[in-house]
Amino acid sequence: IQSTKTNDLKVDPASESAQLGRSCLLSLLEWMVQSSHSSEIVCKCMEHLSHGASTCPSLLAGDIETFKGLLRACMIVSSKHSDNTTRLSSLEVLATLCEVGDVKRGRLSASSADGIELR
Repeated sequence: IQSTKTNDLKVDPASESAQLGRSCLLSLLEWMVQSSHSSEIVCKCMEHLSHGASTCPSLLAGDIETFKGLLRACMIVSSKHSDNTTRLSSLEVLATLCEVGDVKRGRLSASSADGIELR
């Protein structure tokens, strides 16, 4: 039932949510991956991002640069942290966001992977 609901969600690049994501999400993600935070703090951030992916995908994927930044941050967390719960929580964000119909049909193309570097 959740998959069907998530599949029906739309990503609106012109929405206020997308504008908010553009203005502050990249800074937040950079802070999260570049600082030495405990696994508990990072895991909690990932839980909130996962919830955002299933309720307001425009915040996370309304802008292609924000979407790429999210992909990059999640991949860094999944490779950087030794705690399996934290690693899995970062992948859960991506899995949840990829269930959104507009994301899997529009954002996840071969060209969207261009320029994504793990730093």
